[in-house]
Amino acid sequence: MDDDGNIQIICPLSDLIYDQNGTIFNHKPLEKILALSNLIKGAQMKIVFFLFLPIISSFDTTMCGIRKDCVFSPPGCLLQQCAYFISFASADEWTTFEMATTNISRGTNYLAVGLSEDELMGEDPVTYCYFPEGGTPILNVGFNSGKSNKVADESMKPLILNNFMLLHSEHKENNIFCSFRQRIKPRIKHEMIAHLNNNYFILMARGSISSPEKLGKHSLSPSSSDFPFISPTSFNITHFFSSSTLSFTEVSSTTSIPSSISYLSVQSRLWMIKIHGVLMVIPWLSLIPSSIISARYLRNEWKCLSPGGVHLWFHPVTLSLDFLGDAVIEFSEILDSDSSRHSDPICIARKQRKTDFDVTSSGANTTTTRKICMPIIHRVLNWISLILLIISTLLVLIAKDFKWKGPWPNKPPGKSTSPGALHSLIGTISLIGIVIQFISAYFRPSPDSIIRPYFNTFHRFVGIFSLLSALVATLVASFFFLKYWTDTTKAFLLTLISSLFILSSFLIFEVIYNRNCLYPTNQTRKIWLIYFSSFDVLWFWRRRTTILRLRTMRKTSIEKS
Repeated sequence: MDDDGNIQIICPLSDLIYDQNGTIFNHKPLEKILALSNLIKGAQMKIVFFLFLPIISSFDTTMCGIRKDCVFSPPGCLLQQCAYFISFASADEWTTFEMATTNISRGTNYLAVGLSEDELMGEDPVTYCYFPEGGTPILNVGFNSGKSNKVADESMKPLILNNFMLLHSEHKENNIFCSFRQRIKPRIKHEMIAHLNNNYFILMARGSISSPEKLGKHSLSPSSSDFPFISPTSFNITHFFSSSTLSFTEVSSTTSIPSSISYLSVQSRLWMIKIHGVLMVIPWLSLIPSSIISARYLRNEWKCLSPGGVHLWFHPVTLSLDFLGDAVIEFSEILDSDSSRHSDPICIARKQRKTDFDVTSSGANTTTTRKICMPIIHRVLNWISLILLIISTLLVLIAKDFKWKGPWPNKPPGKSTSPGALHSLIGTISLIGIVIQFISAYFRPSPDSIIRPYFNTFHRFVGIFSLLSALVATLVASFFFLKYWTDTTKAFLLTLISSLFILSSFLIFEVIYNRNCLYPTNQTRKIWLIYFSSFDVLWFWRRRTTILRLRTMRKTSIEKS
């Protein structure tokens, strides 16, 4: 009550302290809000509500925005309902961390903070406070290797003492608080100790462990209150909160949302990247290899199959072979003369190719046509693959804010040769190759065109090169992207086995395709080798030799007539 008989009541308004539009919630306790002024019966009572930030388990929020800045989670939470609190303040060579968590589950006895170069767990230094039952709180460090964590052992204690200092810690029934100092620049470089003068995403997690030698798994359900906190953007904590270099206004401006920051949640981007991986694996490890095998090795199986009169897998086309003339007939006769030497069904099926020829005349004006079956299955699988690859590429571009993550001249040393950069580069090469395949297939010359051999060579080379590039990119992702796998060893082995299975399948089919039944005599050995061995490095030159030989045979036939 003041001298005029007015009663002033100061009440906390903890539900009005959040800037819902901010990424990092910068509280300004100096701004007071006059919420209500009223008269009450019998006395003039003036009720003034001030913005007052209470202390949650020793976490002093009254200094947020003055001597330190604070990050609360989840965004827009009421102070009593926030799951995580963390603040930073830098001075001299040290940064002071204060972190707290409320509404903890029963048995929760550790609180950890990780500094990550991206939004995902993996390859991150971690500092945590552990509260053993009935014992003294312990500050320790660790390192996230993929989805697992390894912590410092006894040999690391001198290094920890030189770079960390536990200031204060509390464990109550419903909350945990921990305050410690960390040297900004470590005296010795180590994966478990971050250099704080860099940009990092803040990761916070809580859980239960039985000993400080191993951190227990935290909740993996996004809907759980124990799910880890991930800051929506990265920042340099030593630059943000140095009171000697930043005024209060400048601190406020640095905590607003930059225009370049993605508005997608971390979990949304994570799921996009996972779906991107799945949609890439399905075409490259299944559909595309199947389409190649069907086109090259299975075109003579179930020839012109027409269930119900509809050509489901293949469709017949008629080819004009005018430019070869009688050479084709003579070539057909060569095959016929050796057909009785082999009884293998595969060989017989291939010998039956000669029966597809339809000779309409003879001599110099010979027009030879041939019915063959082109594999629709090859086209269908490739079109499905292209659609999946386009969707997959769009998803990862959206998740990465349409920023190129591959090698670039202006990137810092090591960034252009990192696994992520190499994966982006090799994956892009494979995608460019598949696009070239579709464009070249659209302009494919007719079978009797003189440039058809050149097209076949180019088409096969680009296809195999694109597939090999995609397999390498997949192996890089499964081996180095530890944060996306619960068991990195199994993921890599499964990818490696699948890749080897694909390559061995090609090898086995090629051996069967080119075995001795294709070369019945010395006269036809080279001809068959050229027509059915696209994996031979001398294929192009041998094909050219065959065409010249067939033309010579045609010229000889014309002279005889």
